[in-house]
Amino acid sequence: MARQSFRQFQNDVDFWVKDLNSKVVRVEHLPRIIDEHADNINHNYELIQDLRDEMRTLREEISALRMIQVLHLRSEVQKKV
Repeated sequence: MARQSFRQFQNDVDFWVKDLNSKVVRVEHLPRIIDEHADNINHNYELIQDLRDEMRTLREEISALRMIQVLHLRSEVQKKV
């Protein structure tokens, strides 16, 4: 009887080990995926910062163009007066 319960215990442990190994195999690739996602996030952040700088530059250029347009309109009005 003790031998049968020991075999059952041995079979249970074997099953647990196989089950744990299969779960570990599924999780082994996660660090690589996490590193890849972190790199992608950093790259996207850099792109966002570049776009933010470009938008700031475009706003300044639009403001300058508006100022030029206003000055041009003033000079046109003064010519007519």
